[in-house]
Amino acid sequence: MTHKASFGAGRAVGGSLGFTLAELIVVMLLMALVAALATRVLGQTLGMWSDVQEETEERAEQAAALERMVREVREASEVKCQGTANDTLWVKRQDDTSLEFKAGGGVLTLRWISDSTSEQLSPESSVASGGTLCECKPDSHHLVRLSLSEEVETHVYPRNAECVSP
Repeated sequence: MTHKASFGAGRAVGGSLGFTLAELIVVMLLMALVAALATRVLGQTLGMWSDVQEETEERAEQAAALERMVREVREASEVKCQGTANDTLWVKRQDDTSLEFKAGGGVLTLRWISDSTSEQLSPESSVASGGTLCECKPDSHHLVRLSLSEEVETHVYPRNAECVSP
């Protein structure tokens, strides 16, 4: 009985069982190709997920800014849409303090008229440039249209005031 030396599940030395160097190289190349494709697909998926997360956060911040504007307009004693493109919403509150919401450079800014302090209400590029921030619709019972972009807009009826456009 003769025994041949064997290496794992491969071929015996000098026999017909085992893998050649060419076969191993082909398998390694195929594995590298599969790994590269999987990495690319995973990278694209993570990139899309990141984009969706950023858009979701931006929309949430826009909605919060718009809700702040709606609250102020609803409770205002006086409302004016100003600026050359109606890019400024001026609101006089019941306690006689005044606020100014201004859209410019892709940002919505709230400025307190009494002490000239201001705060940015929306992230950069979340407000449509050159768009209309507010619009008075006196033919519709003083309805005010508020818009940050084509996708983010609403209408509000002031309870105690009329909307005035210059």
